[in-house]
Amino acid sequence: MIITNELEARIVHLLEHWDAAPVRTDSSSIELLYTELDREPSLTRAWEALAVLRLTLPTRDDVYGFARAVKLNGAQVAVDALPSPVNWSPFGRTADVVIISRGVVADVHTTVHTKGTTGIQRVARETVSRWASLGLATPVAWSEEHLAPRLLSAEEAASLSGRSDGESSTNNEPITLVIPLGGTYVIPELTIEPWRNLRLSAIGQFASTSLTGIGFDTVPVTSTETAAAPIAERFPRYLDALGWADRVAAISEAAATEYRGWRRMLVGSGRMGPEIESIPLAAEVSQPGKSAHDRARSALDIKDQAPFVLVVGSHEPRKNHLAILYAAEVLWREGHDFQLAFIGGNAWGAEMFTREVARLKDSGHPISIVSGAGDDIVFGAYYHAAFSVFPSLNEGFGLPVVESLASGTPVITSAYGSMREIAEQYGGVVLVDPRNDQSLIEAMRTLLTDSALLESLTRQAQKVTPKTWDSYATEVFDYLTR
Repeated sequence: MIITNELEARIVHLLEHWDAAPVRTDSSSIELLYTELDREPSLTRAWEALAVLRLTLPTRDDVYGFARAVKLNGAQVAVDALPSPVNWSPFGRTADVVIISRGVVADVHTTVHTKGTTGIQRVARETVSRWASLGLATPVAWSEEHLAPRLLSAEEAASLSGRSDGESSTNNEPITLVIPLGGTYVIPELTIEPWRNLRLSAIGQFASTSLTGIGFDTVPVTSTETAAAPIAERFPRYLDALGWADRVAAISEAAATEYRGWRRMLVGSGRMGPEIESIPLAAEVSQPGKSAHDRARSALDIKDQAPFVLVVGSHEPRKNHLAILYAAEVLWREGHDFQLAFIGGNAWGAEMFTREVARLKDSGHPISIVSGAGDDIVFGAYYHAAFSVFPSLNEGFGLPVVESLASGTPVITSAYGSMREIAEQYGGVVLVDPRNDQSLIEAMRTLLTDSALLESLTRQAQKVTPKTWDSYATEVFDYLTR
């Protein structure tokens, strides 16, 4: 192995992490590394040596293979047999490196590479951007080879803070790899990439770094029929990674209950599983100005002469939007006059929803669809709506429910799980059985015809003051990095 100045510095950093920094002039750092590995060929040291020497976060197989090689042949032979780092060449380095020994690393790879504004992306952005701005955490994405995390590019950093469209490129920017030794590695988003979960699992199992994460829901397990096939297939890898974590902050008590049930099953694999605590999400809604009101009216074709009913969320089957369309058609045929609008992008399984919307519009019913709407249009739409409808079949939290209430707009939502938690905490909510079409029809009919009830629910909603994102970010950071 050729010992460059950069490699020498990394080895010294590793030895200091092991409290074995070289103090004698007659012993080089690499020789001391061999000595320390031979003296203690633990799986933790194997993980850390591989990460520092190869600039790659190793997998479980990598760690076991290297530890066995050290025990069989000695550290020098095992280390000399390691391939060169992918981001290093004999002609010079192609990436800088930062080793984080005591800090917090937040993995936002998916969030900074998507335009999505789903609940998961919103949570990751609202939390990690605050941590980063205060210098509490280092946000990272992954290298092109998917072997190690790296610092964000300028465009990715803008995406994290909400100042970009999410289409980032790092091809023309220098890469700085991040190697975590100690400290905390936080997963604030859903990780479904098999390559990422393999390496995250190894962090939790072997590294001295503490692995923690935000737990959103276990829908792909508890409601598999409502989850896209690729998500359902890959979700167990995500759970395997979390199975080695120290702590998981669930976004609601309902989500915490699901994760605790999953944790009990880990006993069969010889694992204790993470500590799980419920830290309910925040929800902030800005008062839309006249321009936001006007944009919402224009985008959704809102008319003054009829009540406006709003639905926020993607059109995947779990959101139950077909049931809303059916209920709306029944009520229109009964002669009720109202406008219906959906704000949310298409998702898997939305073909039937799209066909039904087209059929209803062709029949002359007042229905509109907006995809990719910004917060100004969404918040403006809430303020225009008489009420919103969110009869989801399963939710980790149900952010549109709280956002609607925070806008002073009553909500029809499901009578169980996190949605019921919100109703019991705040009021301004009508609960329905989302699997019973008649229950949804009756609730919508009542709010369209009973002005006294609607006014009472509106007064309740106008009193709602949800947790702020500043408060949530502080609370979840303190827990995950405890």
